[in-house]
Amino acid sequence: SVTVVDTRTRRFVGEIDTPGCARVYPSGPRSFFSICSDGALLQVRLNDQGHAARIARTRQLFNPQKDPLEERGVRDGSTWWFTSFHGWAYPVEHTEHGMRVGRRWSLFTAAQRARHWRTGGLQYLAIYRRAGELYAIVHQGNVASRKAPGKQVWVYNIASRRRVGRIRLRDQAGSILVTQDKHPLLFTCFLGSRSLEVYRARTGQYLRTVADVAETPTTLVSP
Repeated sequence: SVTVVDTRTRRFVGEIDTPGCARVYPSGPRSFFSICSDGALLQVRLNDQGHAARIARTRQLFNPQKDPLEERGVRDGSTWWFTSFHGWAYPVEHTEHGMRVGRRWSLFTAAQRARHWRTGGLQYLAIYRRAGELYAIVHQGNVASRKAPGKQVWVYNIASRRRVGRIRLRDQAGSILVTQDKHPLLFTCFLGSRSLEVYRARTGQYLRTVADVAETPTTLVSP
């Protein structure tokens, strides 16, 4: 279930049942969706009082037995990007008619798959909206290593669905963040290290390391 809280009064508003579904992904001013264990999405629209006005479930949009979605997505406006265990990118878009999943595309070529390249980490995806680019931490390993950190970040042009860059990191990373300014920065961290590394996002140039940012840094947020 999902608990709704009024942040202005700091009071409990209510609880919304989401059986078989998990996580909260904002999809609009008064709506969110969750990913369900059967491969469907559950969308909830709230009224102005914070109570459920409409709850709808989509058809099955991915096969959870053959290639489940990772739950760690990244948002670009009305679209959320997710990747699957086997390296397929899925755009999930919020529309006035409900949730829609666009055509999936592969992050890896057949040769790269044969060499066991895959995404991994805790916050392993980032978007640079100005250029329409998707950044992903990658490593080589089996499917059980899907949460493992990596020492490379691959960059994809979303429109062409092609890799357009590869950034080799000085240290392994489990989380990344790209700033949205004209000259974006790439931040990386790993829960086994207390440091934050800073790169130029467009070129991969290493700039600096910021020491002692946290005991076990995991999630990066840009205000």
